[in-house]
Amino acid sequence: MFSISCTADSNPLPNIYLLSGPEGNNIALSFTGIAMTQAGSYTVETKNSMSATGSDTPSMPTIHVNGSAVKGTVNIIEGNSEVFNCSTDSNPASNYSWIYPRGSTTNRVLQLTNVQPDIDDGDYMCKVQNKLVPSFGNPPRLPTFKYGTSGGPDISDNTIAIVGGLGATVACVAHSKPAPSIYLWSVTQINSQLLSLSSFNDNTTVQCTAFNTMTETYGSPETRTNVSSLRIVVWQTPQDITLRYHYDKSGYMTVKDSIKVLAGDAFWLSCSVVSSPPSIYTWTSQTASPSGIYNITGGLSTSQQATCLAENFMQTTFNGTVHGTQSADVHILQDLSLVRGGMLVVPCLYTPGNPPAVSFEWTRSDTSASWVKQNTQNLTIEYVQRSDDASYTCKVSIVLQPTLTTATTVKYDTATFHLDVLYGAEHLILQLNNESHSSVVIEEHSTNHMRCSLESDPGSYMALTKDGSARRPPEVDVQLIYNARQHENATLVYQIVAYPEPKPAQFVWKRCMNSSCAPLTNDMKKFKIDTERLSSNLTVLDVQIEDYRIYQLSVSNGVEKPDLPTDVHIIQDTITDRTAVLTWIPGIDNGSPQDFHVSYRKLVDETSLLRLIVKHDYTKEMYYKIVNLEPGTKYLVSLFAANEEGSTAWVNDTFQTLERISDNPVSNPNTGSIVGGAIGGTVGAIVAIVVIVVILRRQYFLKCYICPNKKSGNGDKGSDNSHVYMTLNESSQEPQGNYENKIPYTTMLNRRIRCKQGYKWIIKGETLIYFASKISKAFSASLQHINQQLNEEEIIEIRKEIGCKDISISTV
Repeated sequence: MFSISCTADSNPLPNIYLLSGPEGNNIALSFTGIAMTQAGSYTVETKNSMSATGSDTPSMPTIHVNGSAVKGTVNIIEGNSEVFNCSTDSNPASNYSWIYPRGSTTNRVLQLTNVQPDIDDGDYMCKVQNKLVPSFGNPPRLPTFKYGTSGGPDISDNTIAIVGGLGATVACVAHSKPAPSIYLWSVTQINSQLLSLSSFNDNTTVQCTAFNTMTETYGSPETRTNVSSLRIVVWQTPQDITLRYHYDKSGYMTVKDSIKVLAGDAFWLSCSVVSSPPSIYTWTSQTASPSGIYNITGGLSTSQQATCLAENFMQTTFNGTVHGTQSADVHILQDLSLVRGGMLVVPCLYTPGNPPAVSFEWTRSDTSASWVKQNTQNLTIEYVQRSDDASYTCKVSIVLQPTLTTATTVKYDTATFHLDVLYGAEHLILQLNNESHSSVVIEEHSTNHMRCSLESDPGSYMALTKDGSARRPPEVDVQLIYNARQHENATLVYQIVAYPEPKPAQFVWKRCMNSSCAPLTNDMKKFKIDTERLSSNLTVLDVQIEDYRIYQLSVSNGVEKPDLPTDVHIIQDTITDRTAVLTWIPGIDNGSPQDFHVSYRKLVDETSLLRLIVKHDYTKEMYYKIVNLEPGTKYLVSLFAANEEGSTAWVNDTFQTLERISDNPVSNPNTGSIVGGAIGGTVGAIVAIVVIVVILRRQYFLKCYICPNKKSGNGDKGSDNSHVYMTLNESSQEPQGNYENKIPYTTMLNRRIRCKQGYKWIIKGETLIYFASKISKAFSASLQHINQQLNEEEIIEIRKEIGCKDISISTV
């Protein structure tokens, strides 16, 4: 038996299917025992049953008089009035009309007034009617996709294959009543029946949603949707071709235009592209393959050019098979390597002809350096320099002169090689934020970038390193517990970061029992220690019960406690009745940052000891001002340096404050200033550059006014306005009136002070040192960190020896 399946879109679905053909009409949709007579065209007819919206027609109307239904004859007394009310049941509601002796009306209620026998006698008819509207609308059917336009060919299986970048358009089509008012694509979220595929570069799936709005009679609008997915397969032509030169199993370099190889050395080239589907590759005079490998096992004796062709074949849905290609050339130059400074002698080899007399000419290319042609068989360069790195061509010429003629013909042949001049690392540049000075100024807490570059052939290994003790790598989980079965071997592994790199002998493994640990060596047959660079392994052989212990690894890379500070002393010219400046030269920190511990006390009173810590500021010479001292008193000051590896011995000095007592006692807290310093440490390298980074804090512009005391009218001394310090944004404002004799000074930078008469002073940290070019004696005065008040005697001394009214101070 053979069956035919028929489907149709309708609402409601078809309930009758009728088949008409050569054997008759309205037959069943099935064939039994198919014969030749059944051949022909058949038509399928479908039917469904649709009911109107609101399927109730009006019922027989009822007439009411005074609230009661009436039939037949109604009697009314002459002159009276009467009301007739007509009603019926229907869906939708009916329209009413009356026909009566006096005329007609379209109202549901008929009202008679002053009834008269001759005028109002007769037949009264109430007519009711309603309108049945058929069902309207069906939601969108499942959308389908067309190629090009809404009338284009169907896209079967909702899948289309295209070539990326060539462009294509698809249309979304959905049947509904009324037709869809909105087509929405998932990738654009724009109402459009068409979608351009020109911007698609990868395989993807998009969705199209169709919307329509239907309204039932006497109902509210209702929106329905339906959605379909379209799979887009995007093929890619070969792109981004890459050529690589492989010199061993793991080493390779990317090639752009040419490569240089040693004559006779084996190597291979590889070619790769980005494409979909994958490409096949064909090298010059080679068989196509999917690997893209050109293996030159025997090396080359002459220079040559090789071309790689990548191609793929893309099967599209509507444009057939598209052929994509991309190619690249590489010039392979026979290479001769020689270390700079050596002597080069290369013969031009040839096979003699007839006649045997030949001439030679050597030329050079690939360089802008001057060159003198050589006309000898041997190319000679007595002292090879970097500028000699070039390609050299030997041209061998022969002059042919046939018998019985004076005409000559010149025949020639050429051979080319490339000279690769090898040289060590040079022109090393270490840049910080694109600055290559030996000292670079940066802002505190800022982000900075270091870059190291050099020239060498072959390329050099480069690393940016910083002195530091051996420690665990940051953000690396280190295994600290190892499990091992008895009689098996157990290997403990540990890796560190450190610079300089420790020597293998500086990795010391120990086995601990109770509170003591004993070193282990390779001499013991029980243990095997393998150390390479920053990693060390301890293998316990044939594990026994007594081997289940705690093991310890100690590593030292030469980072030790700092060297002893030198030249530790109090600067005699800075001693006043209450202050003194301590100075010293820091020793080398030996790889770990150091601090300086300062303590001071009265020489005869150990209970007055005060201690403080001064940070190392990496200047050549450091200073610290001791304040709040007692006049005319002897003091002992001590200093030592310390880092995480240990501390130095104490270095001591003694001094005595001046007898002079200030009228304005100092009440500021103890503060210290750090200037000068030195950087210590050792680094072993062929080429090295050290960059000193100076962190610049807020800058100040300072003006200092030194003038005679103003006298008040009664002879009393007025306030001293000797010094006024201001920040840059205040520097344009001239001081007015009288100022308190206070010097707010917070900057840590060196300043140069210039006065109109040519005197110069230098501020170092918090110590103001005055130098007068016309006075042999140097005057010095100490400044407090904030709100320091100079006493009257000091100011008088300044005016006496300096006498400068307008002074400008700038940063050194």
